[in-house]
Amino acid sequence: MENLYLLAAGTPVDMKTVVIAGVVIVMAVLAVLVLVFKAFGLVVSKSENAVKHTSEQPAQNAAAPVRAAAPAVSGDIPGEVIAAITAAVIAAEGPGAVVRSVRRVQPAGGRKAWAMAGIVDNTRSF
Repeated sequence: MENLYLLAAGTPVDMKTVVIAGVVIVMAVLAVLVLVFKAFGLVVSKSENAVKHTSEQPAQNAAAPVRAAAPAVSGDIPGEVIAAITAAVIAAEGPGAVVRSVRRVQPAGGRKAWAMAGIVDNTRSF
């Protein structure tokens, strides 16, 4: 408390003490924050593992899911593209995902995506 009084009164204080105290306080707070985040990480990982273990139990008892038929290949989209899209959906959503159809989307405003991006970029307000 004496140092705070000296600072408020305007009397000179040993700057080494102030610098060392500041560095020690900052490092202590950082160490506490690291410990808090590690604890949060442990709690979250344990809860995720508990959810994962409970969700695996019914999946093991259930019969193998029936695979849906491959989506129909339309004339303008090659089969390789449909296979790649289906693989990406299954990778993102999991093995239970089903792709029923793949079709082209008409561009908004009759322009391609890059043309629209250029127009939006050039006409936005400053």
